[in-house]
Amino acid sequence: MRNKSTGAHRCLTFAEVLVSEVAAIDGAPQPAANPDLTEAAAYGEIHTRATGNELSALCLSGGGIRSATFSLGVMQGLATRGLLDKFSYLSTVSGAGTSAMACRTPSRA
Repeated sequence: MRNKSTGAHRCLTFAEVLVSEVAAIDGAPQPAANPDLTEAAAYGEIHTRATGNELSALCLSGGGIRSATFSLGVMQGLATRGLLDKFSYLSTVSGAGTSAMACRTPSRA
């Protein structure tokens, strides 16, 4: 992230990335940079936003070709039933990530 006054770049904190990601999922405006935001405050802000808002995540683990095959089957089954696009967030690692790219759904943006 570029500092507007100095033009220098700085890394975002985990808390800033977390709040920004949830805002993107909600379709809300991106929050202003706040390097002093604590993780506890970020979680509090997320829980406040989530009240009355049903967010869900599909999380698939890695493990190479076996997890890729399993994950592909799970996502295809969900897509066939019209359920894959009901998830707000998809989290994958390793082999499951390969399958997620094959089954990705259109962006809600």
